[in-house]
Amino acid sequence: MKVGIQNTAEILEQVHQLESTVGLKNEACRSKFLIHPYFTSKVFLFLHGFTAGPYQFEPLGQAFFNKGHNVLIPLQPGHGRSGNWSCKNPPPLPTDIQIYQQFLLKWLQIAKTLGQQVVIGGLSTGGTLAAWLALEHPQEIASTLLFTPYLASRYSLLDQLIKILPIYFEWFNKDASGNFGYKGFCLKALRIFLQLVGEVSEKAKGCVSAPILMVCSEADRAVNCDLNDNLAKRSRNTSLCTRTTYSSKL
Repeated sequence: MKVGIQNTAEILEQVHQLESTVGLKNEACRSKFLIHPYFTSKVFLFLHGFTAGPYQFEPLGQAFFNKGHNVLIPLQPGHGRSGNWSCKNPPPLPTDIQIYQQFLLKWLQIAKTLGQQVVIGGLSTGGTLAAWLALEHPQEIASTLLFTPYLASRYSLLDQLIKILPIYFEWFNKDASGNFGYKGFCLKALRIFLQLVGEVSEKAKGCVSAPILMVCSEADRAVNCDLNDNLAKRSRNTSLCTRTTYSSKL
């Protein structure tokens, strides 16, 4: 897909129109585009986490926009839709990883029309997608920011269950005040990211990726930080892997 700067504004407007047509769960899930009326030195493309939405990157995106950069935070396929979702009527999350990959390639081309250098970033499964893109198109990406990318669950047994069980799962914090996305999902929609992880891990052994900064939290209850460290060691261009510990008492 080739995109010229002259029709980028029209594309972004069409995205918002389509989101209004299909209906959003809430406005926090709407794609966020923070765009200056000129070509900037850097453009940031942020990828939100699984079942979540662009609201996850809005504060960081605003900070980079205030520094003079353009920022794109698109809503991912099947996310943020309005509906009475439940185990009998699960949200329409993709079960084919190629849908996400095509989505990434489209937004990479759009981002290139808005800034001299493209910086991509992702949280959780968004980080997995960003890692894939950094390995597939390193020449088109200036740098990559991975925030606790989902490479495996903290508990290996959970990964085995994800691979085989056709069940609906609800987040333990589904009613938390900061959760504006889906409360649950079918495991098969998450399963495809474990398949992508295998592809990312293999490619990292022999390919030079775009420069990567990876940040992980020891307090994360979902992601295996040790595997994130392993990816950093295998990748030829990972500049830093930082692990932090947070205390709930602070």
